[in-house]
Amino acid sequence: MRHLTAAQLDFLLNDRDGNGVHDFWRGDIAGLYGLVPPGQTDPMALIETGVAEADVRPGAGHSFGARPPVPYWGHWFKALRHAGETDLSPNRFAACAYPVRYQYRRRWTYIVSEENVVYRKKLREPWRLEIYPADPIVEGWKKPD
Repeated sequence: MRHLTAAQLDFLLNDRDGNGVHDFWRGDIAGLYGLVPPGQTDPMALIETGVAEADVRPGAGHSFGARPPVPYWGHWFKALRHAGETDLSPNRFAACAYPVRYQYRRRWTYIVSEENVVYRKKLREPWRLEIYPADPIVEGWKKPD
């Protein structure tokens, strides 16, 4: 999950989408790899290809939306909205990784945001997670050991 925050920081600091604003990428996870910056021909590749391929909701504008997702180390990835967020704020981001199958060894769902703190929690239906919690600790999320 920390590689996602590193990629987001790179996107923010280097204005990777060329919009003249230092903001985070809020579209999807796959875009951090597949988005082609203005005036370039190659994708920005800020994350590993495998993570981009594991995005369960890839957006338009890159090739990952045209094919079914493939798990990365037994996990799916997706971008999240923040609690109370009606419009996506360019000053924030959130993401989660959850297991393809709920098993003893693969039972944790992980979340991260612009605060660069990774939390985990056992969720029976992790695919239902859509919102990054307003206060992860209060909602039962814990930092990994």
